[in-house]
Amino acid sequence: DIDGVLNKPSTKDKIGEGPNKNATGIDPQLAKVYLDWRTQRDCEVVLSSTWRLHPTLYSYLNKKGIEWIDVTQRDVSWCNQSSGERGREIKAWLADHNVTHYAILDDMAVKHNHLVMTSYKHGLQKKHLKLVDKYLGYDIDF
Repeated sequence: DIDGVLNKPSTKDKIGEGPNKNATGIDPQLAKVYLDWRTQRDCEVVLSSTWRLHPTLYSYLNKKGIEWIDVTQRDVSWCNQSSGERGREIKAWLADHNVTHYAILDDMAVKHNHLVMTSYKHGLQKKHLKLVDKYLGYDIDF
């Protein structure tokens, strides 16, 4: 996820271009925590955030150093983005790929195992990444 993980209500950065130009962007401090962690891990990221539904946001994310190998497919059988829908989308992606270790970073209570739930108010913290490490099988002090 992006909202509530890599940004929070106090984030001042705006996307700045395209149809979502006034939307809250990536919080530099939260991005630093994530990117510092990410550069020390050999793992791949799949984007399940609603941001994946707006390809115009991809270049913004890339400029901020956020990279991913794939996105989950939208479950159009449900009318709105809910934690249950996102959980089904993630489950479908995992079923289609050979994944042995995974973690889900989200500020919504996604109905799935291996959820590391952040707070929309505070975003990603190091304590969350320690649990991600556990799910991914890393024994690295962070």
